[in-house]
Amino acid sequence: MKSNKTILITGGELFNKGAQSMVLTTVNELRMRCENADIFLLSAPDCRRDPTELNQFAFKVLPWDFRMKIRGFRPLRFIVGNKHFDSQLEDEMWSVIRKADLVVDVSGFRLSSQFSPVRVIDYLINLHFFKRFKTPVVLFPQSFGPFDFSNLTSFFLLPLIRYYLRHPNIIFAREHEGVQALKALGIFRQVERAVDTVLQASDHSYSHAFYSRITSELPNIPTGAVALVPNKKTLVHTKSTNMLDLYSEAIQANIEMGKSVFLLRHSVEDISIIEALMEQFSHVDQVTALLDDYDSLDLQLLLSRFDYVIASRYHAVVHAYKAKVPCLVLGWAIKYPSLMSEFDQEDLYLDTRQSLSVAKVQQKLADLNRDKSVYTQRISNKLESLIESDIFGRAVRLVR
Repeated sequence: MKSNKTILITGGELFNKGAQSMVLTTVNELRMRCENADIFLLSAPDCRRDPTELNQFAFKVLPWDFRMKIRGFRPLRFIVGNKHFDSQLEDEMWSVIRKADLVVDVSGFRLSSQFSPVRVIDYLINLHFFKRFKTPVVLFPQSFGPFDFSNLTSFFLLPLIRYYLRHPNIIFAREHEGVQALKALGIFRQVERAVDTVLQASDHSYSHAFYSRITSELPNIPTGAVALVPNKKTLVHTKSTNMLDLYSEAIQANIEMGKSVFLLRHSVEDISIIEALMEQFSHVDQVTALLDDYDSLDLQLLLSRFDYVIASRYHAVVHAYKAKVPCLVLGWAIKYPSLMSEFDQEDLYLDTRQSLSVAKVQQKLADLNRDKSVYTQRISNKLESLIESDIFGRAVRLVR
């Protein structure tokens, strides 16, 4: 594809490491197939990053938030007032939206009654503008549903969801439950099941996503070490008396097996959990905290150096699987067991919404330690078949 085309990426950002990895994977794979395309990430928070950091990426970041979307409806502009980004930047944003040849949405999980109606409307407004400008849209693998809104909210929102979800050319649902939730709304013609975007990458260098990448110096990881990646949300989505105790016991069990344990930050909001755990193990040399803000590519490289991973962050599991590293997962949503079943790893899942005992965690760790080679081979076998679906090539073929 020789002529310059304009491709927009929505639903992503660069602060959350899972969202960042989906953005970088998408840019890299699209540019491999459409090398001269002008690619834009629509993300208002990232527009405030240091220009030196933004200049490393092979795409441009433009602002796009709820206030700007409301400004797109002329009668409603008085609600949000004047432009709150640089006028030239905001004008450029509207220009690329109007002329876009393709939109790829990489939202991980946005369209559901688990979120506020405002968040759902924000998602639908994106589709409104792309429908208005007749732009091809592909919703890359993400979670959908449930749609159990209150009666009044259902009366208002469900017709809008049905109407706007008929515009995307392809909708990739990450879980079987998402496919069923969409079908229940009458959306099934263009719906397909597909695993997470990051797992479908064919190029692991990500060289097409950067002009000149800023890299970090990674710590040395001893042979046989284990990573623990906590998630602050497990403290809310749990029936266990104390999730910190379960994390603590997982650390202790690995120490007793003679392993070094590294507590790895995957999100800034998880720092407090790591600090609390380090207070308990401050006297133990085998436990180390890794609190640096590594990008998603460095995190994947780092996770590849561990024997196995104990994870509560979804994309920590994704990154580990991509590196063929098995995980004991302590999760709280359907996306975790759904992902694990794809790799025949579901017997290593512990649902924090159920009552979990220390003995259960210890038993799962013993199973993983004993059968690690079996779990690793299952992951390797599955990875080979994922690339064949080529969601990226299918998206590029829709470029108008």
